[in-house]
Amino acid sequence: MSGQYSSEAQRCYGMLRDRILDGRYAEGAMLNQLEIATELGTSRSPVREAIARLAADGLVTDIPGRGARVATLSVQDYLEVNQLRWLLESFAARVAATHMPMELIESFRARLEVIEEPGELEALDQELHRAIAAHCGNTRMREYIEQLNGMMTIARRRDVAGEHDHMVDGLKNLIEAFAVRDPDRAELLMREHIGSFTTRLPGLVEAPSTLRRLL
Repeated sequence: MSGQYSSEAQRCYGMLRDRILDGRYAEGAMLNQLEIATELGTSRSPVREAIARLAADGLVTDIPGRGARVATLSVQDYLEVNQLRWLLESFAARVAATHMPMELIESFRARLEVIEEPGELEALDQELHRAIAAHCGNTRMREYIEQLNGMMTIARRRDVAGEHDHMVDGLKNLIEAFAVRDPDRAELLMREHIGSFTTRLPGLVEAPSTLRRLL
């Protein structure tokens, strides 16, 4: 989906996304395009494109006549989004288990072995989810999965900070299922992966102070 955006819009998107995820732009904060453009040393057009992409990710909410603000999602919002992820990504994992290139699977396996920092693990987790979506054989499903995952990014980043070892083990098992081309196990493990995340969501959305310090 990123191919439709200019390189400058991509740069702005990355910077704004990082600021939302690390809390520099708080939930509910208004985003002033002119101020952001000045701060980032660019024009309003790429900032507008970046904000539109963030809105598609579910990280920003458009307000008619006023602009855009950082999205505020309730626990119920997160649970509903994650339920859709559970349904779609389980099927996607089943299909991708027999379609994902082996060299890509091996690269995930090698990277997981040397990961130490939560940020590295979070990046690998996101890349694996994107790769599964990309190899599910359904363009619309891929786009839906990418959008849903974008909406879950803040909670997932907090989860990585507090569940590092558990997530490493889960990803290792999932990658191994892909390596042996086992669609049944890949589907089951993805259901377990997303299902266990669901049980932790209420605490992650409330963002306990102990987790905030790890972000």
